[in-house]
Amino acid sequence: MSLPDSIRMALDKSAEGIPLATLQQAAEHLGSGYRDGRSTMSLKLDDLAALAYGIVRLPATHAALLDVLMELEDLVPDFSPATHLDLGAGPGTATLASLEVFSGITSSLLVEREPAMRRLGQRLVIPALPEDVAITWDDSDITSIKEYPAADLVTLSFALVEVDGSQREDLLRRAFDSCLDTLVLVEPGTVPGFEAILKARDILTAAGGNLLAPCPHGEQCPMEGTESWCHFSRRLSRT
Repeated sequence: MSLPDSIRMALDKSAEGIPLATLQQAAEHLGSGYRDGRSTMSLKLDDLAALAYGIVRLPATHAALLDVLMELEDLVPDFSPATHLDLGAGPGTATLASLEVFSGITSSLLVEREPAMRRLGQRLVIPALPEDVAITWDDSDITSIKEYPAADLVTLSFALVEVDGSQREDLLRRAFDSCLDTLVLVEPGTVPGFEAILKARDILTAAGGNLLAPCPHGEQCPMEGTESWCHFSRRLSRT
């Protein structure tokens, strides 16, 4: 899996003239935050940090989302969403992947509070999207919105691990309430990521949600309380 050529070339062009050591330092700052369990909400994201995110993390995030949405298409072949809500959108990665899989989407609302991420998305990702899709940005914090607009497809990706426990359940319930058909959750394939998905699984099934994947059942997860965690890997082309 790889990013669209237009985005790869735009990333390369954006990095021209920036010393490699400078990009590496910015990427390491982001990487250490993820490893230490700090969210991007606690990091200072300037345009350089956002570009480092685009070079280092965007390809893998895009590959994970694309894989999950292709799985959704296979499992529910008659699912044809027209509206999309991208919560914690970053530069619009989930929107990009959603439009690659579901050509019937006519509008996407991207909720992202970080200005540097929105600028990165507007410069690199949005130009790669079909021109006939209505794209709207909302600069709100996803934890502060009391009610999300309704959409056929709602994506909440790489965001749950960045929200503390007291806010996570409210966030999930609001995302579920706004979902007209399918809610897609994607988190890092790490122990904290698995734990976030496991808790979300319990919350959403208790709220009446029907689990589609990856579990073949809605009973208690057999990995709960063990040293194993549920995760998947996919090969991708790095920038």
